Amino acid sequence: MVQAKVEQFEEEKKFGGLTEQELREAESLIDPHARAMSQSKKAFAKELKKVVEASDVIIEVLDARDPEGCRSKELEQQILTEGKKVLLVVNKIDLVPPQNSRMWQRYLRREFPCILFKSNR
Repeated sequence: MVQAKVEQFEEEKKFGGLTEQELREAESLIDPHARAMSQSKKAFAKELKKVVEASDVIIEVLDARDPEGCRSKELEQQILTEGKKVLLVVNKIDLVPPQNSRMWQRYLRREFPCILFKSNR
């Protein structure tokens, strides 16, 4: 009796509070699009890796309204480990005050070359 409870506890602990049977039931209820989404992400990652390998310089475009939120630090590290260069482009600077754009440029230049960009219509 005690051994059975210990085994059940270990099983639930291993699967985040779910028994193996409950976990199988949950997996059967998962949205069928989730698997396709997972495969799409893997395909995207594979293509991205090819692009990084084939490039000398990677241009990372950031939104001026939230430059730090647009960055992919993980990708930047991957690029650097492959010996490639990164150029940051802060886009849509016309949507923020000019002093904010300049401050972001100074901040981002501590890590990589950075230019400000505004498209004219």
